[in-house]
Amino acid sequence: MEHPCKGNEFTWCRNWKEKSLLRRLDRVLCNKRWFEVTISSKVNVPATSISYHCPLDVALHQGLRRDPRPFKYFALWAKHETYNNLVKEAWRSELRGMELMCYSGS
Repeated sequence: MEHPCKGNEFTWCRNWKEKSLLRRLDRVLCNKRWFEVTISSKVNVPATSISYHCPLDVALHQGLRRDPRPFKYFALWAKHETYNNLVKEAWRSELRGMELMCYSGS
């Protein structure tokens, strides 16, 4: 699927005998997983005077995906008999993923 772009509508321009020929030749393609993993990605098509092609500027903003509702902690959970062990095991477990999404307590 094509990533939506902002900026110029066309990515290629050729002036030929005082007549401009404009086309959208260059695109950013990605799959569904791309939109699931990245928090925010933007594609900008700035103008250029150096080439017939406009560059495609892809900006990535990674971080933790937020749920529609904020996380809530209830003090009652700490009174549950397995609470301390569960928290200890969770902090000891190895996390895999992007560096920004993993916190290492060591």
